[in-house]
Amino acid sequence: MSIDSLEVPSPADVINPAIVTQEASDNHGLFHIEPLRRGFAHTLGTPMRRVLLSSLPGAAISTARIDGALHEFSTLEFMREDVVEFLLNVKRVRLRSYNSDPSSCSLVRDKIGVITAGDIEAPSGVEILNPDHYLGEMTGKGPLQCEFSVVQGVGYVAFEQGVTLPIGVIPLDSVFTPVTKVEYRVEQARVGQDTEYDRLILEVWTDGTTSPHDALRLAAQQLAESFGSLATVDDTPEALSGELKTLQVVAASEPLEDLRLSNRAMNCLKRHGLETIQEVAALNRDELFALRGMGVRLVDEIRDVLAERGIALANDGSRTESA
Repeated sequence: MSIDSLEVPSPADVINPAIVTQEASDNHGLFHIEPLRRGFAHTLGTPMRRVLLSSLPGAAISTARIDGALHEFSTLEFMREDVVEFLLNVKRVRLRSYNSDPSSCSLVRDKIGVITAGDIEAPSGVEILNPDHYLGEMTGKGPLQCEFSVVQGVGYVAFEQGVTLPIGVIPLDSVFTPVTKVEYRVEQARVGQDTEYDRLILEVWTDGTTSPHDALRLAAQQLAESFGSLATVDDTPEALSGELKTLQVVAASEPLEDLRLSNRAMNCLKRHGLETIQEVAALNRDELFALRGMGVRLVDEIRDVLAERGIALANDGSRTESA
């Protein structure tokens, strides 16, 4: 059966749901979405929750360098906390970055007392949202001198073992997602005398770097783009084969996010200024390996994802099997 033969409700039978904001603040929002056809509240609620928690962009501190500490298991005699505790607190600093390239922040302290996120000096384009956040306490005059690297990313990215960094640079797991918690529930809704409708109640908490309204909008846009691509499916083999070459050319100029790579691969490419599929495809295998943080698994992942779109790396017409 073709899509054209399916019975589609007439416009008079379709009820457009309304989104009502019940509560709103910088980091919390409560939204009611109704009326929805029976079952559609769960259909919307589940993917919205997943995208909100895992797929929204943000900024985080990815590396730290502390004078006098060669690794995270070091101790500083003038600090109450050891380096591990200090860095755990640093990871909870919430930032908003408008810079596509990595930014460098510094922390210099030479007096006894409590250290907060507000003591970090951020460059233009980087804003610290929780300046009162506790980082540690100096019990001696030190001095404490730190340098942090702030990058943009998506979701949660764990530090990849085996990545070579300069001596004294300590890598951190990065929490980019601005959404801290999402809950949804479904209630019965009424349209006139008809009770066969659902109400989706969606509650969103953020860290303040993104408002719940913006988070909801970004998540909905991602889902709309993903589902919208399915609406263009043509089940005619002749049409598919005739358009294949054109689609490959168009795909190459699409944004890098369309590849749906893992967070590690995406963030590694983004750090080196790669923004489109075409820019990645223009690299050869050796050039990919030369990117800092790129390993065998990530290169193979990128090649496989490109191959699914009929695209190969430069000078990579045939793939050799690795031992």
